[in-house]
Amino acid sequence: SGMYVFDISYASGGAGSNQTFDVKFEFALPEHFEAVIPAKVDAGVEATVVIQPVPGVDLSAASKSLITASLRDESGASKPLELSAPDGDARRTLKILETSSGSYLIDVLLEGKHVGSSPYNITVHPGAIATTQVKPMNQTTYYSDDDIVLDIVLRDQYDNLADVDIANDISVKYYQLPEGLIVEAGVEKTAAGYRAATKLTLAASYSVQVIVKGVKLCVEGSVDCVPSVTILPGDPSALTSLLEGNGLGKTIVAGVEGSVRVVPLDTYSNMAQLSKSQLMEYSLEIADENGTQITQDPQKLIFSSLDGSHVGTYVLTKAAKYVITVRQQDGLVVGGGAVNVEVVPSEVVVSKTKIEVATYSVAVGQTGSVLVVLRDENDNVIVKDLGEDLGLVLTNPSKVLSSSLGD
Repeated sequence: SGMYVFDISYASGGAGSNQTFDVKFEFALPEHFEAVIPAKVDAGVEATVVIQPVPGVDLSAASKSLITASLRDESGASKPLELSAPDGDARRTLKILETSSGSYLIDVLLEGKHVGSSPYNITVHPGAIATTQVKPMNQTTYYSDDDIVLDIVLRDQYDNLADVDIANDISVKYYQLPEGLIVEAGVEKTAAGYRAATKLTLAASYSVQVIVKGVKLCVEGSVDCVPSVTILPGDPSALTSLLEGNGLGKTIVAGVEGSVRVVPLDTYSNMAQLSKSQLMEYSLEIADENGTQITQDPQKLIFSSLDGSHVGTYVLTKAAKYVITVRQQDGLVVGGGAVNVEVVPSEVVVSKTKIEVATYSVAVGQTGSVLVVLRDENDNVIVKDLGEDLGLVLTNPSKVLSSSLGD
């Protein structure tokens, strides 16, 4: 299409002529049209789509073109759309009124071919919240390792899942009783509605509050609006359980009974339930600093029904450094690692003292020496400096030659 000039000239030099022609399409082509789609379409609200010729297209030809339109949903089902007659600018309009939210495609065809950027995407958004539902929880008693889930269904007047601003419109909070600790659940949108999920790691009772757009909601069919939730301690964890006892990480006197006590705690340091603690077993292993096992077989600790702890005792008589390991029945080490214990000698036992004289003959004016080895009742050498408490007395049958203390 466009303006053409037809020139006629004669080789003999005679007068020529020309004629101007304006060539136009009798009918417009598919690429000569484009659709204007509204920015937002709400369920139950009529929306207008305009199909218009692109600039430069002959309006007369555009008005003659036979255009059809249809709407496809997400399943692929299609239904025809009614177009208006072209106006003076060759524009046509069609109306869309859908009550089901979701994504749709508008097919605009000219002689079986898509015009412009057809098919056009259009999204029908849910309307305002008309009905609310908080589904009952599967249970009201959980362990500290459990996920606590609360499902909230919000629908518009056409039964579409309402679309809300999760961060600002939905709040699910758990209030610990009576201290008042507040835990807010994370909320996400699902195919069935909105799901609030969280873990409550501190064993306690919690009240629950659900608020949507400033309105407090209650669980469907519940007398207490939203029932309280009780959190029980989880399974004992070797890593967080407490390991106590005299001498652990310090020193203990040889022959004195040492003790080991395990206080089972769950992953979040809650005191384990008696029933769970009773089912757990702990064993005691003792090795010297070179790794040689002192105990032939691990010693099983004894469960105490009074406080749920597990206790055991041991006695080490040889002064040395030791490594004490307490294992949970799953093989994990309580407290996350072994504990060092140093056994030191007990009090001096005179009957076990050994005296050695370097030489039994000393010249006048020369120094003689006596080696005194002190031991405790378990025959450990006393390494502590007791020089100030020792004296040497030299006598002959008639008199004391010398006597000193602390020399």
